[in-house]
Amino acid sequence: MTLESQNSTFRVLITLKTNYQLDLTASNFKDLIGFDRVILKDEKNYGTRVPNLSKHTEMLNIDCHLVITSLVDGVDTDIIFSFSTSVLRPSYCFTIEPRRVTFNFVNKNTIPSLRIYITDRKRGRINLNNAETAFSLLLKRIVSCYYMKSYEFTTSTKKWINR
Repeated sequence: MTLESQNSTFRVLITLKTNYQLDLTASNFKDLIGFDRVILKDEKNYGTRVPNLSKHTEMLNIDCHLVITSLVDGVDTDIIFSFSTSVLRPSYCFTIEPRRVTFNFVNKNTIPSLRIYITDRKRGRINLNNAETAFSLLLKRIVSCYYMKSYEFTTSTKKWINR
């Protein structure tokens, strides 16, 4: 059996010898190499999808349950920071600090507990296998918050109207 990457199609080619087959129904190996849950019997077998060797971890998110208004891809989320893993070395400790600090509103008046977790690009939680992690949060109290109301001047009545 040979396993090759087809650079023109970004798919994997598995070549089997005569009278051999490969069972991809019992494990998640199929997901890594871009195949469906099948038993391969042909001499040449092309993956139906692009291989997922990174398992969606090319980008990691730091999520905090206190925040619900962090805008990511046009949707309010609890993501407080995202970073690319392309600059990291596997199995080595790392420290990443944001270049720009942003403040998000916290959805509680008092904070009895705090949950921070790491998710992948598809928002699946990452199992860190009990590795030690440390996070620093900068909390800033805002005493009062004023919202600007939108007004419009109409020429017909020559008055300001609250929108």
